[in-house]
Order: sequence, then structure tokens, then C-alpha cells
Amino acid sequence: MTREMDREHEPDCPLDTTFTRWRTSSRTRPPNNDCVEVGFSSNAAGVRDSKNRSGPTLAFGRVVWEAFLDNVNAGTFAPPERQ
Repeated sequence: MTREMDREHEPDCPLDTTFTRWRTSSRTRPPNNDCVEVGFSSNAAGVRDSKNRSGPTLAFGRVVWEAFLDNVNAGTFAPPERQ
């Protein structure tokens, strides 16, 4: 069972956007290197473009981030099978 991705159970405090420990996907490969990086703070996960590290960052509270990961692991976002 996957969690809903909403803020129902998210604390009503500002997200800490001081992200550290950025990780790049192991699937980032030449020639395009089109990928994102994920970083973490005390209460949030940040996602940014690996080619534009000083650009905008999307911030997600821990509850929402964990729900997203649950749905990824459940195959919710899997591409349709090719015929």
C-alpha cells in the first residue's frame, strides 16, 4: 500500500532548504547527462538539475518525499510496457 502524496500529515513548519549530501543518480551517463540530484536537510528533500546546480531547487517535506518513494517502489510511475 502506498501513502498519499499530500500535506495532510506534514508538520506546519517551514521547510529547511539548507540541503546537503547531494546525490546524483547512478543512471547519469554521457552523452546527455540528463539527470537530477537529490539533497537532504533536517526536514526536507531537495531536487535539482544536475547540470544547473545553482539553479532552482524543488523542496518536498519528508512525508511527501517518502510517499513519492513508496509510489516509485510500487511501480506507480513505471512507463507502459512496449508492445
